[in-house]
Amino acid sequence: MPTKATTLGLPVLLGIPFDAHSSYLRGPAEAPPLIREAFHCESSNLSSESGVDLSASAFIDAGDLELPQENAFQVIENSVTGLLAQGQRPVCLGGGHQRRQAARFGVEVIEMRNLPAFEKLDIGGNGYISFDVDVLDPAFAPGISHREPGGMSVREALSHLHAIRGNIVGADIVEYNPRQDIAQLTAMVCGKILKELLGKMLALQAE
Repeated sequence: MPTKATTLGLPVLLGIPFDAHSSYLRGPAEAPPLIREAFHCESSNLSSESGVDLSASAFIDAGDLELPQENAFQVIENSVTGLLAQGQRPVCLGGGHQRRQAARFGVEVIEMRNLPAFEKLDIGGNGYISFDVDVLDPAFAPGISHREPGGMSVREALSHLHAIRGNIVGADIVEYNPRQDIAQLTAMVCGKILKELLGKMLALQAE
């Protein structure tokens, strides 16, 4: 039986300042504090589009991990496992992830040409949301390592995020590269995605 949404713990922000295995450019390790700064920017407010209040009591911020040069993956795994063991829901900020890993773990990849794909977003139980910022067209998010024209608009990405049905037990926002950003544009996009992601997690919890 799927876990009821009401039994889910609070989302916990966890910064992952890591990019040692980046396939092209370094920089995503610098992302976590900039995403937080954009999230809290006074140019907007702390309510999601669905009306969920994201004040400090709605989630926990566990800060950034201190990652050693060696065994960084083990530290990340242990930290996330620890949060899950406490019944909390990790939302990791920063770092990245490569296409060969999707193939390794049997992750279905939907090509951009086959979007929209709203029917794929009915999880029907517990699910993990990984938001790769370079899914967005570089016109909306220049702060990415692999700029590939023809990606999603921010609104298209949000529409897919809002269409998710099921319990979100964890999430991440990856591949933001501040070294490539222009006027913190991508940081603000990440802050917006984080706001809507947290709003979705809390709204599903309340259903």
